[in-house]
Amino acid sequence: MKDTYRALLSILVTALMVAGGLLAASATRTVDEGTAAPRAWAPDESDWPQFRYDAARSGLTSANATMRFAYYKWAARTGGPVFSSPAVASLRTTGNSTDVVVGSYDNRLYCINGMNGNIRWRYQAGGQIYSSPAVADLNADGRPEVMFGAGDGRIYAVNGEDGTLLWRYTTRANVIGSPVVADINGDGKQEVVVGSYDGRVYALDGAGARVWIADTPLGQGSVGIQAPPAAGDMNRDGKVEIIMPAGDGAVYAFAGATGAQIWNFSTGVNGILLSTAAIGDMDGDRKGEVFVAGGINSRAYLIDGRTGAEKWNTSVGSTVQTSPAVGDGDGDGDLEVYFGTSGGYIIALDGSTGRIEWMRQFTASISSSPALADIDGDGRLELVIGGMDRIMRALNAEDGSPSWVYPCPNGVASSPAVADIDRDGSAEVVFGCNDGRVYAVDYNF
Repeated sequence: MKDTYRALLSILVTALMVAGGLLAASATRTVDEGTAAPRAWAPDESDWPQFRYDAARSGLTSANATMRFAYYKWAARTGGPVFSSPAVASLRTTGNSTDVVVGSYDNRLYCINGMNGNIRWRYQAGGQIYSSPAVADLNADGRPEVMFGAGDGRIYAVNGEDGTLLWRYTTRANVIGSPVVADINGDGKQEVVVGSYDGRVYALDGAGARVWIADTPLGQGSVGIQAPPAAGDMNRDGKVEIIMPAGDGAVYAFAGATGAQIWNFSTGVNGILLSTAAIGDMDGDRKGEVFVAGGINSRAYLIDGRTGAEKWNTSVGSTVQTSPAVGDGDGDGDLEVYFGTSGGYIIALDGSTGRIEWMRQFTASISSSPALADIDGDGRLELVIGGMDRIMRALNAEDGSPSWVYPCPNGVASSPAVADIDRDGSAEVVFGCNDGRVYAVDYNF
């Protein structure tokens, strides 16, 4: 009864705000000027600076809240559906404000004031932006840059403070996947790595110059690379590897310093891997593993990060379109892996064995990738995930039971970011919607 009352209250509050015109955020450019002196830039732990939060693509953040129920905070209107997932960080070197940056199908990248939803700046790219942006001080000048790919085949870097173009790099086909940012070659500076529909993986430095290009067997005009890469030390040798799922149904590992291929693992079907891999010690053996969920063959795999050998695989029943989240969801000291499927299932697997711990089916496809955080203040992790059933929901990670739901005007393919967007010490949930808006929800309203 209490959950029913809460759901009805949320629908009523949202309806009243729509009626009052509050869902159309101001399109005026507003720049909040702080009074603090310029500082060296770095993301805060409560930010969400790139797709899946970090280079390992864990989808897990220590940002937390007491959001026992989700209420509308603001919405910012774009000119098209928002499939891109937001990044959250302060893009200004003065003050203590936080910004949300996200791409839209209208070819624009938007920077949105996290406090009030006002649009600070827009950047017009040459194609639709499915890619989720990454925020980093890529050129080590003490200021943040925003990197993303677009449907015109280019990788862009823009100034985080005002959205002006810094550089762009042209590939031979669409860039749909989201870039990963990490120091891949040990030079003390960060590089950006992203795949293209041309079947190549590109590593660029802070000035947009090529560090290396790695080829896969995929050629231009094929299904190419749609998934985002992950980066981490798989061999525990102090060197970074790049893990890249591709359109031929294989996962490739490349040396971060040179781009040389280390291994490849085939999922056994000439299908398309749509989601990023997650990397880490999944089975507690103190060695690096790669988790990836196959596309059309409906299986999930754990791969030895050093050799590319299979450790286990599990049937999950339907196509996996979402990237995984990894964390100890039930508090037993072992990791679980969470993801959604086209059949409307949200699934939790045991990281050590691949055993299905729980699965919940909903009424429509799940294309949104989950975020893991203690979002309701109970000291345990929740799974925050959207669906094409027009719901953003939080599920208790230990068993999939509902924590709260938030009704949306349209389907949600964008993955939520859980971050403190207003610097009040408590996290909010930010996501794009197919109605062309970016939404922020909070507990206090």
